[in-house]
Amino acid sequence: FIGVGFCGGLTTFSSFAADVLMLIQAGRRPAAAAYAVGSILAGLLALLVGLVLGGWISGAAPTAFGWV
Repeated sequence: FIGVGFCGGLTTFSSFAADVLMLIQAGRRPAAAAYAVGSILAGLLALLVGLVLGGWISGAAPTAFGWV
């Protein structure tokens, strides 16, 4: 299962990088920047939501970051 997750992460990152590169090569630098920043922020938001929901479901609030 670890190998599948690792390979899945590599292919996801490769697709993300290829999309950004294609936008840059097409001369759409603002779109590439917005896509890159938006994707990273969306991923961080999903992480935060997952931590909060996981803590709520388990009854133990996550405290590893101190601000959650």
